[in-house]
Amino acid sequence: MSVTAEFATAVRRFRLRAGLTQEALAEQSGVSVSTIRGMETGKRRNPQLVSVRQLATALGLRPQEQDDLLSSARAEPAPVPRQLPPELTGFVGRAEALGGLDAVLDGAGTSTVVISAVSGTAGIGKTTLALHWAHRVAGRFPDGQLYVDLRGFDPSGAVMAPGEALRAFLEALGVPSRGIPDDVEAQAAKFRTLLAGRAMLVVLDTPVTRRRSVRCCRALRAASSSSPAATTSPGWSRRRTPAACHSHC
Repeated sequence: MSVTAEFATAVRRFRLRAGLTQEALAEQSGVSVSTIRGMETGKRRNPQLVSVRQLATALGLRPQEQDDLLSSARAEPAPVPRQLPPELTGFVGRAEALGGLDAVLDGAGTSTVVISAVSGTAGIGKTTLALHWAHRVAGRFPDGQLYVDLRGFDPSGAVMAPGEALRAFLEALGVPSRGIPDDVEAQAAKFRTLLAGRAMLVVLDTPVTRRRSVRCCRALRAASSSSPAATTSPGWSRRRTPAACHSHC
C-alpha cells in the first residue's frame, strides 16, 4: 500500500483544521511524529490502516471523513477515464474552426481556466467537430478525457442537471458513490480538487441554452488551465459554421 498525494494532503488539512501540531497529534493519537511527518510529505510509502484510524479518531473526523481518509490511504492508482465517443470517419474541412480551438488551447495561461465553446445553429456538426478536435488533442491530456451529453435536445425532455453530470464525472474519477456529496457546490469543489494539477480534457455536449451552458461550465470547470473544457452549444450564433471562443470564469 502506497500513500497517495490526496491522502498526504488530507492528513495535513485535517490536522491544521484541528489546530494541532504534528507533535500534539502524535501525543493524542499514539502515532509517532516521524510517521505523521512521513504521511504528510508523502515519504511514508506504506501507512498502516490501524495508524490511519488512530489519526482519524484523534482528529475527531466525521464518519464520512474517516471513510474518505481510509480510502485515500489505499494503494489504488487513480483511474484514467477515456470517455470520448468514437470519432466519425470521413471528417473533412473545418480547418478554421479547428485552428480556433487549437489557438484557445495553445494560448492558455498557467492560471486561467479555459472554456472552449463550439457554437452555431442546429444540425451543422458541432458535436462531430468537437469530438474530432478532442480526439486530435487527446494525447496532450495524459490524465484522461471526460465526456457527457447534457441532453439539451433529448426528445424525452430529460435535460441533465449539473449535479447529475458532476456525479458521473466523480464516479469516473474513482470516487465511490457514498463519497459523493449531495450538494452541487460540494460536488463541484470535489471535482476541482481531483482535477487540480492533472491534465484532463472535459467535453460538455449539447447544453439546452447558452445560459445553461455557462452555468454547467462554471459548475464543471477544472481547477487549473491544465484541464480545459470544451462545450457544444446550439443557438448561440447565427453563423452557419461552428465558432471557437473562450471565456475566463
